[in-house]
Amino acid sequence: MSETALQPDLHPEATPAGPETETGPSAAEAGGILAINLPAIEANWKDLGRRAMPSECAAVIKADPAFAAAYAAQDIDAYKLIVVGMARTVFDRDTAPGAEPEELRELDIPAWIVPGNDESHATSAARYLEECLPRAEYWDALPEAQTAESAPPRLLDFLARAPKP
Repeated sequence: MSETALQPDLHPEATPAGPETETGPSAAEAGGILAINLPAIEANWKDLGRRAMPSECAAVIKADPAFAAAYAAQDIDAYKLIVVGMARTVFDRDTAPGAEPEELRELDIPAWIVPGNDESHATSAARYLEECLPRAEYWDALPEAQTAESAPPRLLDFLARAPKP
């Protein structure tokens, strides 16, 4: 199976630039090899930029070649420790990660909750935030109804009604 079949967001025309450099333990010792296809990341970043304009995206690994190179060259064992630590502290519950519910209930700010419906943006997480944030407004619209035509007027209406600082 090709790399792009395993990772469908990669553009097939983006191929690795140059030979691979091996650092750290062997594949057998590490349990696998992490390959970062920088040309594919760059191609995806440019594609996202074309599709998302005029909005901004803050994916530093895609936007900053120096950061991407430093990221790819980092110590894989140290990175694994960071990821494991994050998994235990950031994703420590069955609800939305981040602040504790008690902390969310203390926030006195308007919040517009827009639900998702995929592996990363569960509708249940949006409903959880609606319950925890005292001044939340939930937009009860499935992602298919969240279009370039429907979302901006809803957001502008929400912002117009939000108290000014």
